Amino acid sequence: MREKLLPTKAAARNDMLDDLLALKAFPRILAWSLKSLSAQNICLLGYDSAPGDTLPMVPGKAIASRAWNWGDPIPADAGDLFIVCRIPRAEWDWNCLAAARAPNVYTLGEIVAPFSQIPFLMKSSLNYYFKTPDDNMPYYLGEDYFGPLPELNALLPLKGRKVIEFGPFDGYQTAGLTHLGANVTAIEARAENVVKTRAAFSALGLPVHIAMDDFHNVHAGRYGRFDLAFAHGVYYHSIAPFVFLENLVSLSDNIFLGGFCATDGLPTSDWEFLKYGGRDYRVKKYSETIGYTAGIHDVAYFFEAQDLMAFFKNKGYSVTVISDEPNTMTAGKFLRFLASRTEPSDR
Repeated sequence: MREKLLPTKAAARNDMLDDLLALKAFPRILAWSLKSLSAQNICLLGYDSAPGDTLPMVPGKAIASRAWNWGDPIPADAGDLFIVCRIPRAEWDWNCLAAARAPNVYTLGEIVAPFSQIPFLMKSSLNYYFKTPDDNMPYYLGEDYFGPLPELNALLPLKGRKVIEFGPFDGYQTAGLTHLGANVTAIEARAENVVKTRAAFSALGLPVHIAMDDFHNVHAGRYGRFDLAFAHGVYYHSIAPFVFLENLVSLSDNIFLGGFCATDGLPTSDWEFLKYGGRDYRVKKYSETIGYTAGIHDVAYFFEAQDLMAFFKNKGYSVTVISDEPNTMTAGKFLRFLASRTEPSDR
């Protein structure tokens, strides 16, 4: 796409768009942006490919292209709304645009530029789980899901539900929950992850509410009740795990929890026992690192899997295991489950 829209003179530049045009994902970004436009019949001026050859289908839109260059008139018979796909790089280009200005004539930049936030942040000092925009864009655009969101959606349809998500990280799962129809409130303690998630949702033009808070402070008395509490890759970053687990219980009758669990082999530290509610829970303590994937306190705990699920069973929840996978990287396994209260709470 960049080769088609760039001029031959290499010195001309457009810093707002050049990084986006270099992405393999750019046609999919353009297709996403076209969805938000009100008109049904859209003509791409100067887009030198048949849209069906390069763009994904845009539901509800009839997309056409027309040869066009600076100084050409707007072909009024070609559509109801026009996107000038030539990239302005000189005074002449902008003068031509000014002469063609009309309510139904848009520039490519004004509809796709919000996505430039993502490559900018990835080139700056912020770390992402995926290392290039082409790798993370499928998760933002809803083409793929980070984690078992389809499996969760099959057990508890998410459309129209109020969801509180803990630790949005890079915003991949926040986007996935939103694409599945959930109304998401995200809780994040690390500023860099808030910035990444806000940038992604700004690009997508989707609503999300992000609150910066420590999850030990997030309970129903402060935030209200939700249809689902979603905590993936989070619980084992708690310095006071029963505070966090009780917070989840206060927030919802449906709790999705996913995370590393300790086994006899991993981590290699010794088992310890945390007493709570008259029961001993097997855990292994570990020291937190510092960074965007870590908790914000010095230490945290991996639970033994059966003991972790037992906490919710003792609270009147039924537990459905979604996945239980061995792991050799951090702890002995990675467990995901949905806990649903069989008799809804009147909290």
